Amino acid sequence: MRTFVSALLIPLCIPAFAADSALLNFVMPEAQFLGGIDVQKAKTSSFAKSMLDSMPSDFFEKIGLDPKRDLDEILFASVEAGGHGGKGIFVVRGRLNPSKISDALRAFGPSLVENRNGLEIFKQQGNNSGGFTLIGDHTALLGDLESVRAAVDRRNGGTHLDAARASRAQSLSQGNDVWMIASTPSVGMRSKPGVARNNSGSPMAGLNGDFLKSVEQAAVGLRFFPGSVELNMEAQAKTEKDAGALADVVRFLTNMVQMNRDNEEARMLATALEGMQISQETKTLRIKIALPQEQLEKMMHGAPAARRKI
Repeated sequence: MRTFVSALLIPLCIPAFAADSALLNFVMPEAQFLGGIDVQKAKTSSFAKSMLDSMPSDFFEKIGLDPKRDLDEILFASVEAGGHGGKGIFVVRGRLNPSKISDALRAFGPSLVENRNGLEIFKQQGNNSGGFTLIGDHTALLGDLESVRAAVDRRNGGTHLDAARASRAQSLSQGNDVWMIASTPSVGMRSKPGVARNNSGSPMAGLNGDFLKSVEQAAVGLRFFPGSVELNMEAQAKTEKDAGALADVVRFLTNMVQMNRDNEEARMLATALEGMQISQETKTLRIKIALPQEQLEKMMHGAPAARRKI
């Protein structure tokens, strides 16, 4: 079961689509993190193709699934703001092979099968078991067992994701190949809300992490073009003043990176930030960065020279 779940999660390493309302109906109403991938659109990028090619083809052959051909959309939701923690669910849509998948799951064992609202849920033994179920030939749900059960129950009604967040997910996904939305909790933060500043008005005081308390929601999107990638980031602050202060912190950090070009990894990041666009609309801060695909690959894999010095 773990092997199967892990294999299906690998597509999240690649680069979303106008989020399907039918898929969003499976999301728990208390979700703090949402993310989506349009696999078919993303695979037009050579960068994404290389990630797809690294997937375990032997395993997928056993269950009659070619990720590049058969997977269309992947939606992820978690009750944790950062997408971490044990409670979350993946909704996968594509052209699936139920009989082969069921046979493969039984072969992996040890697993149990329970019937819930007319669906078979495959589950592992143990208190923190995972769950997996197929809904027809085109949709699969996987995650922790409690979340999978709740998602199955939501097919017959119940509480869904609120309309505002569902609409936000659809809006963000329309312009990006990969998208993520996270609520930013204030638990554990030390100071009062807002971006801290020192007496000189410098945003340096915000670097202690307190500035994150002013962010109510953060969103990230990726768009893939032939030979280049566009990164879009958005932060919704509590006040217009907070949004402006956040912009100051971003500019300050960017200047710090530019001043440390003697380090190869910092130089690559500095080059990527040269064309950064920052804009503010009342309480919303937007940042756009476009960079060549080759440069992104170098940044993800690290600078060879830097690795040799370690």
